[in-house]
Amino acid sequence: MRVKSLSIILLASCAGIFSTAGNAQDQALVEHGSQVYDKWCRICHGEPASPIDMVGTQKLQERYQGAVPAKLEDRTNLTPEFIETIVRNGLGLMPFFRKIEVSDEDMEALQAYLTRNNPN
Repeated sequence: MRVKSLSIILLASCAGIFSTAGNAQDQALVEHGSQVYDKWCRICHGEPASPIDMVGTQKLQERYQGAVPAKLEDRTNLTPEFIETIVRNGLGLMPFFRKIEVSDEDMEALQAYLTRNNPN
């Protein structure tokens, strides 16, 4: 009986270690995604400081009329697939980004960053 209890404790401890490692990896991915966003996206999709700033945020405000946040970082309904489709193909005035600009690794990080607030 004592060996069984020790085994359960050991398994629980290992699960906690792996969970913490996974969270650290997830956080590193989100941080990398923030850097990708800063480099390629923020110039159009950041917080507008004036009426002519952040054309992407302004266009999304016009499109959604407040039904969802215009600022991408505030959204909670973006999916990784949608993000990749828009980034790779562009939309309206938004240009597409090739893999030599936004690599697959950068795309994964950007997806993690823009979906970090989504409900589970």
